[in-house]
Amino acid sequence: MAETPKAATSSIRIAKGDIVPKIVLPDTAGQTVDLTDQLIAGNTLALWLLDEKPTKETWQEIDRFLDQVAGCETLTFLIIGGTKSPRKAAKSNAKATELYDAENAVKKLFGVTGPSMLLIDPNHRLVFNASFADVDNGIDVCKAIHAGSKSDMINRQAPVMLLHDILEPELCQELISYWEAGEKRADGVSKGTENSSTAKSDIKKRNDVVLLDEVLFEKVKSRLVGRVIPELFKAFQFRTASMEALRIGCYDAADKGHFGRHRDNRTAFTAHRRFAVSLNLNPVTYEGGQVRFPEYGRGLYAPPAGGAVVFSCSLLHEAMPVTKGRRFGIFTFLTDEAGAIAEQKMIAQRKGQVAPLAMKR
Repeated sequence: MAETPKAATSSIRIAKGDIVPKIVLPDTAGQTVDLTDQLIAGNTLALWLLDEKPTKETWQEIDRFLDQVAGCETLTFLIIGGTKSPRKAAKSNAKATELYDAENAVKKLFGVTGPSMLLIDPNHRLVFNASFADVDNGIDVCKAIHAGSKSDMINRQAPVMLLHDILEPELCQELISYWEAGEKRADGVSKGTENSSTAKSDIKKRNDVVLLDEVLFEKVKSRLVGRVIPELFKAFQFRTASMEALRIGCYDAADKGHFGRHRDNRTAFTAHRRFAVSLNLNPVTYEGGQVRFPEYGRGLYAPPAGGAVVFSCSLLHEAMPVTKGRRFGIFTFLTDEAGAIAEQKMIAQRKGQVAPLAMKR
């Protein structure tokens, strides 16, 4: 018996930017096709959700799509809803793979009703969900995904993750507005055994606002849990148990904003930290401000607005001086179960010196 899309029977609805769960459906020969299979993964997937076999007019649109995205590493699947796989093996189409979704589980998963086209990027995240009338926009998305990275020879790189589209533009702007209205804390650096946060402007020049608004916090947390934490497990087999408070920060050229070379887990107050998450909130129209990992070369890391750089807290790194404009970001640290226990012990031992900032998933 063929599997239906994972989570299709739950209340989960996959939104743009979310990781798409496993989808397994039968093809024309009754053989199951898993869209996360290693021979399929790593491509952009175009899913045409249909109520019946494609008509001549629909095939004309599909053919035009296929012609336009040729060379963009895009695989196309026609998912025919409300129909079982043929009892006898039918002739497969060389242009696109036909799959059958008798329960219309895929439509339910993505919250669509009529014929639609979905695009899933090479990292298996939903990037496009629209009707057939928007096929031209879908073509542009496929081309943009392919053009967004180059097949350059890489001979030196820090062991970090660069992730795009973790936070949507509207949420980024909400966070910047919250910073603008919030109480600023300047240049906090954990310093040995003295205090959990000591101002040291020679090392760090950044104004932070702790995110205390529960609704806004939950919005950011849900994106991190759904879009960052699974990537950490996939890349590093790391299981996140808790995260620290979210800090919105601003590196301002007027203050020569920067953060000198440091590691994020070298004091009694930070030893529990395992991974750092640095999300950029505004477009890279400022100058400077990139993150650098000098142990691994002179490369500069600058995710776009809504994107993140995620890295081990043991890595030496620095935020380069902002020389023009302002760089806004939101910052936190993740730990595993052992780190969370160690953090709670440290808080209990050092009452009055450190605030309990960890927030359980």
